[in-house]
Amino acid sequence: MGFLPYNSYQGFDSDHRMVWVEIDNASILGHYPQCLSMPPVEKLRSNDPRFRDLYNEQVLEVFEGEEILIQVEALIDLIVWHRVGEDVAALVKDQAGVNLAME
Repeated sequence: MGFLPYNSYQGFDSDHRMVWVEIDNASILGHYPQCLSMPPVEKLRSNDPRFRDLYNEQVLEVFEGEEILIQVEALIDLIVWHRVGEDVAALVKDQAGVNLAME
C-alpha cells in the first residue's frame, strides 16, 4: 500500500495524491486464476483477391443469417426520424408491437 506524489506521471493531474493497494488474486478470488491464452489467429491475406472475396462472401453470409444488414437499415431509419423530430421511442414501441403480433 502506498501513495503517489502529486501530479505523478503514473496517476493524473490533481491536487490529491493517488492511493494504491496491491492485493493478491488468491486473497480476493480464493484461488489463482489460470493464465488466459490467445487463440491462434488466422492471417487474412487481403492482398490476394481470392482470399479477400472468400472472406467477404463468408461475412455477408453471417450478416444475412443474423439479419445484421436489416438491423443497420432500421437503425439508420431511427436516426433519420430522430433528426426530423419524430418520437423515436414511440416508433420503436409500435414496431415492437407489430413484430410481436406477427409471431
